[in-house]
Amino acid sequence: PNDVIEYWITWESGGLSSESAHLWFEIKQPTNPYADILLIADDAYQKQLDANLYGQTLSDMGLVYEFWDTQVERGIDSSVVNYGWRNIIIFGWGNETLPVLSNEISEMDPNPGYDLFLDNGNRLALIDQDWLFGHGQDEEPVFGPGDFAYDYFGLTGAVNDPVDGNNISTADTLFFGAGVTAIDSSFVNSPLYLNHTIYGTTNWADYLTPGTATPIFTGANDDHCYGVINTDGNFHTMYLSFMADAAVDTLPDGTMVNPQFTQLLNGIINWFDVVGPTTPEPIQPTAFNLLPNYPNPFNPSTQIEFTVPQIEAVSITVYNLNGQQVTQLVHNREYQPGTYSVPWNGRDATGKSVAAGTYFYKMEAGDFSQTRKMVYLK
Repeated sequence: PNDVIEYWITWESGGLSSESAHLWFEIKQPTNPYADILLIADDAYQKQLDANLYGQTLSDMGLVYEFWDTQVERGIDSSVVNYGWRNIIIFGWGNETLPVLSNEISEMDPNPGYDLFLDNGNRLALIDQDWLFGHGQDEEPVFGPGDFAYDYFGLTGAVNDPVDGNNISTADTLFFGAGVTAIDSSFVNSPLYLNHTIYGTTNWADYLTPGTATPIFTGANDDHCYGVINTDGNFHTMYLSFMADAAVDTLPDGTMVNPQFTQLLNGIINWFDVVGPTTPEPIQPTAFNLLPNYPNPFNPSTQIEFTVPQIEAVSITVYNLNGQQVTQLVHNREYQPGTYSVPWNGRDATGKSVAAGTYFYKMEAGDFSQTRKMVYLK
């Protein structure tokens, strides 16, 4: 685990040589191997990641989960999907790894293994308003046997990004629950309301045509289906074709709140009947330590983890090979004892993207100082 495998091809002929681009992959181990939930951000919008409503709500419920960002990790494969968790929640804006049609499963390299995951009797929730758009589907796709959308979500068709004559979305932003499951029962009399203006996103919800699926959400104004569950096999699936984490509001002081989203996610967890470890007592570190960044090499971003055994001011600085300061990620900030992580997105202090190459990152805390090396790819 944590080894980075780099590979390339070199051609040699007549004393001349040519080398291909260097590719790499990292062997990772789960942060929470006993978790019962895998939370996947699949092509998620940056504001979705910044808000972290899914992760924060799960944590507030006292649940331990494993997190995977397909943009940071450059995809996902079956070893991750089928590691052992029984429940997967996928969110994003234009999912790329969950297939829609039959031919996509065989063409995906690597195969993410969602079909195997569900065939083994597990549970999967997809919440993405642009799943169909992300896979290049027609305006009104039709699904049949063999298609992932048909076999696992129970759909026979959809309307992909419905618009009017001015190319403005006609999709609803108010959704009544059907009262079928714990997911939608809270919204039978009071609809779920999306506020994309506050959330900083745009509404591109899709109309769904259920086959074996059971509708659980319909538009309050247009009566179209926007959410389904399917228990036709030995698995459980749920698909919401709207951006559920845009169900937010603001307090008078401008603070963003999300009580309806919390209700929704609680309902999903209850319907999934999630079991597994609750939040463990944190183990306090006994020494300062600057850990290897991950991923490494990286593009577009990496995480730098460090431990603090006592209350102390910490600085973390990035330098180039010439010893010149590129940017300071943490400046003399006081930390309580614990383990922390800060991201670096390959940009300098002015926000300009740096050149590909080797960089150093240094942690300073009181008398402690430690430096490590990282490689930025383009």
